[in-house]
Amino acid sequence: MSDNPLIENLATLIRKPRMIIPGIADLGCSWFATRRWLPILGLAPVVAILLGSVVFAVLLRFQHRGVLAAPFIKKLDQEMPLAGLFQQLVESRLVKFPISVQNDSQSKSSSLSVEELDRMRLLVQHASRLDPNNYSVQFRAAILHDLNGRESEAAEIMDRLAPEESIRFVPAHAWKALQLLTSSPPSEIALVKLDIHLKAASEWSGSDYRIYDEASRICESEGQPRMAYDLALVASKLNPALNLRLADLASDLGPSKKTERKDALDRANRYFSEHLKNDTDQTNARIGVAECELRADHPIEALATLRAGLDLVNCDKSRIRSALSKMLLGLHKKQVKQSSNLSSLDPKHLDEAATMDPLNPILAEEVAFLLLHQNKLPESSPARQALKQIMAEGKGTARTHCLLGQVYLKKNLFAKAVDQFKSSLEKNDQDVEAMIGLARASIQVSPPNTDLANQMVEKAIQLNGKSSAFWALRGDIAFASGDLPKAVESWKEALKGDDTNMAHHRNLYETYRKMGLRDEAEVHRKYLAESKEGDLAPGLTRSK
Repeated sequence: MSDNPLIENLATLIRKPRMIIPGIADLGCSWFATRRWLPILGLAPVVAILLGSVVFAVLLRFQHRGVLAAPFIKKLDQEMPLAGLFQQLVESRLVKFPISVQNDSQSKSSSLSVEELDRMRLLVQHASRLDPNNYSVQFRAAILHDLNGRESEAAEIMDRLAPEESIRFVPAHAWKALQLLTSSPPSEIALVKLDIHLKAASEWSGSDYRIYDEASRICESEGQPRMAYDLALVASKLNPALNLRLADLASDLGPSKKTERKDALDRANRYFSEHLKNDTDQTNARIGVAECELRADHPIEALATLRAGLDLVNCDKSRIRSALSKMLLGLHKKQVKQSSNLSSLDPKHLDEAATMDPLNPILAEEVAFLLLHQNKLPESSPARQALKQIMAEGKGTARTHCLLGQVYLKKNLFAKAVDQFKSSLEKNDQDVEAMIGLARASIQVSPPNTDLANQMVEKAIQLNGKSSAFWALRGDIAFASGDLPKAVESWKEALKGDDTNMAHHRNLYETYRKMGLRDEAEVHRKYLAESKEGDLAPGLTRSK
């Protein structure tokens, strides 16, 4: 048996494995009970240095993780800054934006290739491992998730970066605004939340003007003109071309914004005039200058600016013609609105617009409207020729078909009227005016199509049951079909909304007499007598 307690301890543990746990403790005590442990102290400095190095490395990585991640973030900034990456995301969602300013330098960024996106993803991963709390790295990771169709993962990150109650990372608020704009129909967007994120994002110079432009248009459509103006003001600072829209919104807010409107027009005019001097392609600038002149009540100068572009080689003539046609149509509509006698209106702007853009569907609507008001447009006029061409190519709008149906109805060309009203409803099945027109035409064709007429008037009443004219027409159709009780019911409904209309009383008087209800007929005869129409009884004739 050895005198060494350590050897004895080991031998005991080998013989009795169950004693291993207390044995290890005893072994440790035995070790330190001998003088053999003293040489181990020589290794203590080495062990201390190694442990200290590990602790120091951990602390260095924790406290200076930004320094370690800096080379990767610098590389990311070189390849695609935050603003550029965010713009890539906006570009990917452009289909949901009715962009008002086309071909602007801000909307000309080139899309990242798959290889570039993969390289950025690797750089973001490395930077994120080194500095997981870096907001710009997290923002980039979220954008890359979004670009790859993983919007929920992006939203999870952005919710942390852009809480509604505080401003944490400004660019993330721009993403939240973009998400609100593109994830719901305009009528369902929470405007309060949108306003919070847009105000926060306005502090970021890299924010995309289209977010504010689209938000402004949505606010305008939702009856929030003041909010629409404020957002348009931010958009115009990011893109001076939008000062034109800002001026229009200022006009809508009334005289209190007269100074702001003038300032916006001045800014827009300076912007476009500068580009008119320096741009190789003058198209955008020339159209912009003309729009400024038009809003400054100088239509002659505005038209001259656009017409001059048709003779220049550095202009896109098709776009100039389209802009000129649009401006001429606007001037024509203004002239129509101010005219007291449309039958004698000189449609010079309409004819010129037809030469510029003969297939413009809005042009056809204006021509049909003038024809309805018996304007003597010659068959050979450019406007009439354009209307024929548009209708022949099937490009007429629902409104154009409806207006032409009314023209034929006035001329007693009932079969043609039916065709036009049907075409109108094929393009817009909720057009009540076309329904009523089709109903009127259907009961006057030969033979009358009372079933179709009744179907149309019933549908029109479902959409607008308050119209006395609709109920009166329902009565006419029922009378023509021989359904006298239904005719009486309809004319009584018509009287509720128009109780002074003698035509309704006359119809009820005559129908009650025909039904043998003389007491009821007498009630309405009294109204006719008071209006000096009582002499028509008892042989009233229906004027249908």
